[in-house]
Amino acid sequence: MPELPEVEFARATAQKHFVGDVISNIVFEEQGGGPRDGQVDDIVVQTGGASMAEFKALLLNNKVLSVNRKGKQLWMELAPTSSSSTSSSSRKKSSSHFAGGSSTATTALLFHFGMTGAFLVKGEAVPSYKSFHCDDTRWPPKFCKCEIQFESGGSLAFCDPRRLGRICTRPADQVLITEPIVKLGRDPLHDGVDKDQLMSLLASKSGPIKGLLLDQEIAFCGIGNWVADEVLYTAHIHPAQPCNSIEAARVEALANAIEHICTTASRLLKEGKEFPAAWLFNFRWSKGKQEARDHFNNKITFETIGGRTSAIVLAVQKKTSTSSKVDLPTLKVAATGESTASKKRKRKAAEEEETVAKAKGAPMQSEEIVSSRKKRSMGAVKAAEEGEVQKAKRKGKGK
Repeated sequence: MPELPEVEFARATAQKHFVGDVISNIVFEEQGGGPRDGQVDDIVVQTGGASMAEFKALLLNNKVLSVNRKGKQLWMELAPTSSSSTSSSSRKKSSSHFAGGSSTATTALLFHFGMTGAFLVKGEAVPSYKSFHCDDTRWPPKFCKCEIQFESGGSLAFCDPRRLGRICTRPADQVLITEPIVKLGRDPLHDGVDKDQLMSLLASKSGPIKGLLLDQEIAFCGIGNWVADEVLYTAHIHPAQPCNSIEAARVEALANAIEHICTTASRLLKEGKEFPAAWLFNFRWSKGKQEARDHFNNKITFETIGGRTSAIVLAVQKKTSTSSKVDLPTLKVAATGESTASKKRKRKAAEEEETVAKAKGAPMQSEEIVSSRKKRSMGAVKAAEEGEVQKAKRKGKGK
């Protein structure tokens, strides 16, 4: 699916071709020869309760001021031009459906790319994805959910075969403070990665690190399946490793990997260059076709973690003990011996093992249980001996 680097590439493409241009027409009826040709896909195109005529009127004759992105969300900032032909009555209707909308306010046209969304520019090479193919045999391309036509003669198509993408609008001055943008975590490309903040966050979470990276709200936005696997591979962290068991050195490596992978992938896509030869990205797509191996001939295995298929190289991504993290204050143990909590856990485990063993009538195996039994037996013998001594003494006194 399109992740931060691919959506950043789409943003840069739209910025390059259409900033300063004016929207002359928009076609929301599907085009390109797909099964819904001629119909508005209301799963993808979300008008917010407005009619299609009102939705189009809000966007027509608007100039593209900028194209922005946060995570996997992309939006164009639009402003009406003096040539706008929308009537005052239709503007009033539009304002009722779009909070804050007016003839002078700018509008944000939002796109979420879902699993298979893509921007295609008429006359330009189509973007290439490993997991799906963009139609390059016709215009408009197949599964075109929206075609924006500009006064310059250029056209931009948004295509989405699986219908998981979304198109909607927000007032431009509210786009950052309303959903979906307001709920997103840090954008690694724009905001960077705060290592101390990441350390504290991971210490408070016990779930697998892969799940946290995929969640667009908790820590970062824009990281999807392949980016998450790439950064964990680079940082030598198993995707199922509990967050609060990752040692400080690995957390720092993870922070560096997130920034490096997102920055490098975005730059190379814009330059039209291939990803580095050693990246896991180049080898992860052969699942089920042949035995997958990385650049260094290490075997790639696949597991479902965080609800997604994870590519893992066990030679470098070893899952460590959940009690291995000892560098945070809450988990420090004195050098002179075991922590009290550790001793309590061992005693509790020994008691539980003894209970199970008794219930099954099986011999107890725990060293602590055996030691405990020996102590009780020795105590009983010693008590018996002391009893005999006391009895003898009493007899002596009686004589």
